[in-house]
Amino acid sequence: MALVKLEMLSLWELLSKNSFLGALVSGLLILIVGWIVSWCVKKYRAERVYNILKNGLSEKNKSFLPTAFLSSRSGYTQAQIEALCSFHKNITRNEKDLESWRIK
Repeated sequence: MALVKLEMLSLWELLSKNSFLGALVSGLLILIVGWIVSWCVKKYRAERVYNILKNGLSEKNKSFLPTAFLSSRSGYTQAQIEALCSFHKNITRNEKDLESWRIK
């Protein structure tokens, strides 16, 4: 345990004394945290669109719903809906009419 503490202390000293290395590591950490937050928001929004699609399919008793319907229900733009539906693993695009979506 003392060896791990000593290594962490020397790593901290290296990062705090070498400004270039410290800036590089902190910049990379900021990018990684930003990417993780962005991915989590996208996953949350895709799940929201999935639930809207699932409820809409049962309400309308159809197999496909258009992008405009999902956009009006969710408040996202049609481009955002397309990106979110493409991101979600259980949503597929209608191959005949590219502006509609269904659940696998």
